[in-house]
Amino acid sequence: MLDGLLLAVAPVGAPLRGANLGVIFFTWLRGRADKKRTQLEAEISRTPTSILRATPNQVYTAAELRSINLKSGIVPITIPDVVLEMADGSRKKFGIYHLDFAKARTHLQQMYPHLCQPR
Repeated sequence: MLDGLLLAVAPVGAPLRGANLGVIFFTWLRGRADKKRTQLEAEISRTPTSILRATPNQVYTAAELRSINLKSGIVPITIPDVVLEMADGSRKKFGIYHLDFAKARTHLQQMYPHLCQPR
């Protein structure tokens, strides 16, 4: 449970300055959250594809994809989307947090420039 809380806190902005105890707690928690997030990203990058393909993860090969549509949120209340258009015409839509979207967009455009279609 604590891991989930740490991952949820990692990309969140700081609380209002009027809540002194909240700022202290948030600052302490934010440091742990960033460390945990970095650790998990490193673990995922070292994980073999065969393990990533295990349930409940979803892995698609480049041959299965027709395009990758990257829709950034226009206003702060909208969530950016990564939409995978499959070779058979079906679509898989994934919402992604704003700060993670920029990183994901950069990686996807570097790895699959022929598939990515920013909007």
